[in-house]
Amino acid sequence: MALSKNEEAVAKLDKALHDTITRASDNVILIQILNAMSVLVDDFIKDIRHSILQKEENHLKLQIIHTDIVKAIQSGDVSATQKAFAAHSRIIEEHLGC
Repeated sequence: MALSKNEEAVAKLDKALHDTITRASDNVILIQILNAMSVLVDDFIKDIRHSILQKEENHLKLQIIHTDIVKAIQSGDVSATQKAFAAHSRIIEEHLGC
């Protein structure tokens, strides 16, 4: 199934968010690993988004999770950031069958 133009744009924003967080980490090893694996990471993000978004209610849920991550990072609230990333991990794990 082809992605709608809107979903393609949102998927690009999703990837940009991941890239921005990675660069902001200042973790040279993490940055190098993700750069080396960029095609795999891009495909994974596209595929997992497709799986997650099969359920209509997950569209808003995923948007809220990403918004919570950004707000938590911007506020410098470590606990809120950890909570937001945990929610992000859970939704991914649900669709990986972990």
